[in-house]
Amino acid sequence: MHYSMKKEKAFLPILVCCMVLITAGFIACGGGGSQTAEEAQNKATPDSAADSTSGEAASPQEATAPAGWKTARFENWSIAFPGDWNEDPDTNIWQPGEVGPFMGRPAVSVFMGGIPVMPPANFEERIKIRNGGEPQERVNVNVSGFSGFKCSWEQMGKKYRGLFLEEKIGGMIVIHFFDCQAPATEFDQYKADFERILDSVKKK
Repeated sequence: MHYSMKKEKAFLPILVCCMVLITAGFIACGGGGSQTAEEAQNKATPDSAADSTSGEAASPQEATAPAGWKTARFENWSIAFPGDWNEDPDTNIWQPGEVGPFMGRPAVSVFMGGIPVMPPANFEERIKIRNGGEPQERVNVNVSGFSGFKCSWEQMGKKYRGLFLEEKIGGMIVIHFFDCQAPATEFDQYKADFERILDSVKKK
């Protein structure tokens, strides 16, 4: 299922704050059984030092744009797009050509966002639910110190190629996603550009 980027972008910070407060309150009340060493360290570590899945975030980087491409910024990420692609400023969805009145996600487009995940759900399972099945053509990656993978999937006549990165914040996980969509019958026309777009992603 895909959501409106405008709604997801506005809702995510509120939900993250609520979940962190709930988790902190739960731990303070003695919930969750014995405290692990990792939990103790997270509890004593300032928010600014929250760890990524690699244990140490890399220095800020800028996306590398091939000739004729342009770089853009989404939240704290840098990403490159072909020169003739444009962004819908209300949804942060990118697409080839001119952007018209929003009538739902364009058939060929790139959609970006974040998904908060609380235990017992985990990174892998949440992505399977979102994408409707097992990841296909999976390639494990590490981007700017965040581990994850690229994969493909199909839904309702559309084919997708996506990048999913895992970030740990206290007792919860945030999945940063970047997914490229095209009609299944046209996907091969855009496949090379989709791979370049996903490979360009860097943490600012």
